[in-house]
Amino acid sequence: MKITTQKSLSERLGIDPALFSKMLKGKKRLTASKAARVEHITGIGIRIWLFGKPEEIRRELERVYGRINFKRGRLPGKREAKK
Repeated sequence: MKITTQKSLSERLGIDPALFSKMLKGKKRLTASKAARVEHITGIGIRIWLFGKPEEIRRELERVYGRINFKRGRLPGKREAKK
């Protein structure tokens, strides 16, 4: 399975996509057991998973898996753009 999107990466790592998204925004952290499992899968140190800033985590993921399309946030709708 080729990893190109945030969703496919979360599935590969066995992390709920919503949790993974919050983690990449710095709003949630992985538990120690999940971080250990993800370290085993990716080869990225457990310290990054437990204490790393979102930018550090993204950088390490792209180092391992190549270019990944991380979500950049929601685009404004027509109503929001008019304000």
